Amino acid sequence: MIFMVIQEKQAQESPKTKRARRRLESLFHEEEERITPEALAIEKKKIIRRIEGQKERIEIKELKSSSTLFDENAHPADSGETLDALQKELS
Repeated sequence: MIFMVIQEKQAQESPKTKRARRRLESLFHEEEERITPEALAIEKKKIIRRIEGQKERIEIKELKSSSTLFDENAHPADSGETLDALQKELS
């Protein structure tokens, strides 16, 4: 019941806001029409060509053997000067 009262008192959108909403909806619709399986395949080929063209590219197979993403803090980063100073004060 309260929800119905709130809906009735809601202000109407201004003509400027309505125009902007229609414009954004049309832009969104146009963008959706451009995303097709063919367009995605073309972009995929472009990305693959750019990656393959990199001279300094590291092969994933080499990277996997030498590093891990989460090593449970076995190789933590060095602490900063501020933290070092605080540790010295506390000890």
